Amino acid sequence: MPIAEYLVVAQVARPHGVRGEIKARSWSDDAGRLEQIAEVFLSDNGKYKPVAVEDCRARGDTLYYKLQGINTPEAVDALREQYLYVKRADAAPLEPGAFYIADLIGCRVVTADGAEVGVLKDVQRTGANDIYEVKTPDGKTVFLPAIKQVVLKAEPANDIITVDMALIAAVEELKG
Repeated sequence: MPIAEYLVVAQVARPHGVRGEIKARSWSDDAGRLEQIAEVFLSDNGKYKPVAVEDCRARGDTLYYKLQGINTPEAVDALREQYLYVKRADAAPLEPGAFYIADLIGCRVVTADGAEVGVLKDVQRTGANDIYEVKTPDGKTVFLPAIKQVVLKAEPANDIITVDMALIAAVEELKG
């Protein structure tokens, strides 16, 4: 899987105020580091358009952006639910063993003994821990908590994530 040149840093939620400020949900584990970014990118059919950041402030996991050329609540409404990107080269460095979500999407998910679970389609940020959305070979969706007891190893360079399904099976049995 090719390495993504652009990484999602936030998703536009709604207008904030009357001057075109954007309230956005951070996709970073440290929203504060996004306050220093000078430009973000908007995707238009796979083409990335740079937009200068006039101002950005973080409050918890919420970001408030003022982007150049976006001056009304209506202009922000047109961007609702769109993603804001940065170039990978401008992204914050990661801790050892950590990965960008973009690098995990599309990886094969297998058990420790090599059994195919499916393909990672999405990662949902819940606050407590991420949830991996995996599409199984038969088209079903499985949700796996991204905790060390379940996700044993992630190797995005090899397009593979190894999981232990025993905990998931035990929970399903308890639901029974």
